Amino acid sequence: MNTEYTKIVTGDEARKGLAQGVKKLAVLVGSTLGPGGRLVAVQTDYGTRWHKDGVTVARSVKFGNSLMNMGAQAIKEVANKADKQVGDGTTTATVIANELIQSLFQSMKKGSKIANIKRGMEIALSIVHEEIRKSAIPITFDEKGKSIMKNIATISSNNDPEIPEIIMEAIEAIGDHGAIKIDVGKLSHCYVEKKIGLSYSTGMMSQYLAKNQEKMSSDYKEALIFCSNHKIETLTDIINIIEYANSLSKPLIIFCENMASTPMHFIGVANAKGQADIMVIRAPGFGSQQEASIGDIAIMTGGQAISKEKFNTLNEVLELDPETVLGRASSVLVKMREFTILGGKGGDEAIKGRIDLIKKQAENEESPFEKDKILERGAKLTTGMAMIYVGANSEIEAREMEDRMKDALFAVRAVSEDGYVKGAGVLLLEISDKMIQDQAADSLSSDENLGIIAVIEAIRKPYFKILENADIDQAYGYDKTILSKYKLSIDVSNGEEVNLLDSGIIDPAKVSLVSTENAVSVASAIISTNGAIYGFIGEAEKIE
Repeated sequence: MNTEYTKIVTGDEARKGLAQGVKKLAVLVGSTLGPGGRLVAVQTDYGTRWHKDGVTVARSVKFGNSLMNMGAQAIKEVANKADKQVGDGTTTATVIANELIQSLFQSMKKGSKIANIKRGMEIALSIVHEEIRKSAIPITFDEKGKSIMKNIATISSNNDPEIPEIIMEAIEAIGDHGAIKIDVGKLSHCYVEKKIGLSYSTGMMSQYLAKNQEKMSSDYKEALIFCSNHKIETLTDIINIIEYANSLSKPLIIFCENMASTPMHFIGVANAKGQADIMVIRAPGFGSQQEASIGDIAIMTGGQAISKEKFNTLNEVLELDPETVLGRASSVLVKMREFTILGGKGGDEAIKGRIDLIKKQAENEESPFEKDKILERGAKLTTGMAMIYVGANSEIEAREMEDRMKDALFAVRAVSEDGYVKGAGVLLLEISDKMIQDQAADSLSSDENLGIIAVIEAIRKPYFKILENADIDQAYGYDKTILSKYKLSIDVSNGEEVNLLDSGIIDPAKVSLVSTENAVSVASAIISTNGAIYGFIGEAEKIE
């Protein structure tokens, strides 16, 4: 009877299996690199799909051999990290990582000190990053800058003609530092919608609270607003603010994490009898995001955030003056899955202070996804935000386009932050050649030099891979590039010799920084591996 067991593999056997998985995946992913990159057919539950996106191809691979699969998984992590951080450079990172791993396994000798090899790789990486930053050209939000952003979006979206247009329409609507959110729309085409006011994708907690039952919406004028991320368990928790709102004959909007059935039933009955005008909305987001959201709403409306962090229970709020707790707004529109607050009565100084705090949080955040979430909050307090709604003929196509749209937006954000550099692998080639000429190894051990040389050789690989995928002679292309002192290169889309910067063949500097860093990181992990553990189904191993 076959049973699942744990298998342990050590030494060269473990490293060889991991390296084979890395190589097989990298060869496949690398074939998609550049304008001349090839398509990869992927079998899915919905039929065969053809992809030219490195991270999508990487995610689709699963080997039958567990060791190879573990190696491939490491490369997937490289691709996923690059995708999440900058939305581009996934294939470049994969190609560099594979070259590092394969060359080091071939050149490492018995007795080589792994720690010294890794130190050499880190030394080389720091030089590479210094050169990238020195070469980066900052971008400004003028016509030239907008053209560069559009080129970056075009490259990142695999030359899709529609995505760059939509991205730039959104940026024009909201500004280069404004918040842009992407979601699948209900139409068959993509479009941009600017949201004015404080708007969130969460709505009324009960459909029975809707004033307009046909449209499932409610519109409130001169409303009072209670902001909390507590769950309202009893009517006692909120009776004082309900009585205060009734005394002023004003509608009351309650934001909370959740509401128990008893207070919800009371509100529904009171509304139906005309004794109150109350709407209950689930506080936007979850966890720390929810706390941040109610804080933003409270600041915008001039109220006080009754958060779990500041108030252990809602009983503590009963002692506070409702006048200072409740915010105010000239208009609140609530739907089943959305609400918008207009004309918040918050003080200018308080709002400015909140915006400055949000900007600092965004500057300190490394993840593009989280940074966009933070910028989105800031935009809601200032100019509003732009929504890109993705449309296609099917949900699968829409989701695929949504991914490419997000990649393009991340890449545009990256070039806005750190500037741009020569693309097509030319900058990394130039840095590699310069490091070869400048290399002074007298004070370094042989193993440290091994790590340095591996990085120098690996960062050249994307340039030659782009030429190879386009069926352009690599020696010919290299000669043209170095004779022009790295200003010119072959445009692989048409075979012509062009000035890279003038022709818009560029990359965000951050893409080069992230792809090289992630590649060195995974290569360091794999060459340090001395064993692997994985499950298998079969007969128990015999004791020798």
